[in-house]
Amino acid sequence: MKLRRVLEQDIGAEVIVAEDGEQAWEIFQAAEDIQFVISDWVMPLCDGPALCARIRKITDRPYTYFILATAKAEAEDLVEGMASGADDYVCKPINNAELMARVNAGIRVIELERSLAHRTQELERALSAASQMQQGMLPSADILATVKQTHGLNIAYKYQACQSLGGDILGLSEPAEGVLSLILGDVSGHGIPASLAAVGLYTFLHTQASVVNDPRQLMQLAHNYCATEFPTGVYATQVYLHMRPQTREIRAVIAGHPSLVLVRSNGAVEKLEAGMPPLGLFPNLPDDIGVSATTLEPGDRLIAYTDGVVESRNANGEMYSEQHLVEALTSNASDSLPDLIDKVLSEIAAWRGSDLAEDDVTMVALEFTDH
Repeated sequence: MKLRRVLEQDIGAEVIVAEDGEQAWEIFQAAEDIQFVISDWVMPLCDGPALCARIRKITDRPYTYFILATAKAEAEDLVEGMASGADDYVCKPINNAELMARVNAGIRVIELERSLAHRTQELERALSAASQMQQGMLPSADILATVKQTHGLNIAYKYQACQSLGGDILGLSEPAEGVLSLILGDVSGHGIPASLAAVGLYTFLHTQASVVNDPRQLMQLAHNYCATEFPTGVYATQVYLHMRPQTREIRAVIAGHPSLVLVRSNGAVEKLEAGMPPLGLFPNLPDDIGVSATTLEPGDRLIAYTDGVVESRNANGEMYSEQHLVEALTSNASDSLPDLIDKVLSEIAAWRGSDLAEDDVTMVALEFTDH
């Protein structure tokens, strides 16, 4: 067969010849490595467009480049052939030079697809590693158990990234004896850029918190870091809690972040408001950075969250809002902290009408116990 010899000699292809369209389909299904098909339009049992349509339904293998060989010259016929999924066509009688030009173009497409697939796999591996690193920064169950046993501080949280990587950060550390620090932040944007910025900010804060004991000074340093290290237009909202479990005292610096909700054991609700603008949003911070101070008695609960909680929208475009959140927190105040968070997040998912959030969602609840 002349065409077979041309393909084998000119490009070193391994050529498999089928007698009809049905046999070609059987060969294609049996061989995993076929990435190029040159098919007659008119064939017994299964014509070229029908064969191409069958091949296009297979999505779990590398892309197959498909050329139709046809004597049809009408535009309507050629449109029909291309609509079946064919990549190119060649008119009969076949001119070898023209065919090889089209085959070489197809080979370039296949090589590009192969290169993109390889890069996609590398990116997926990198994203998986980055996601594992992010998860590793979150307080582990063992750390939370130790904090509860040692300091009588019960902490529960849920972290839900809307993509494979999130822009929220959450960290818990003991920078000095008798002192606990909790960091909750939200970097603007989504995906990889926000995640990289979040990891950098987390690392910076975790390191600085061990040497800087003043919450105001720490947040000033964090602002300088965001202003110089974040890409233009990227900023972060932040909550920093400086806690002394022995006295149950909490000092909070809130940088452009949603208010903290304090539900007292008697049902009274208080809010701790932002005392400074978001980190890195403006060149300079105000001279006086506000610090909110409170003392938690056993049974009092402090809840912090990122804006993905209150800005979740329903089908009418209405936000869940802080008011709904406060109502959910107070009506479920007798639940354990993990159950409380689960119920609130389930209510928010029902409000959205979907388990898939448009933004990262993180919620943290804490209370001191009589230990």
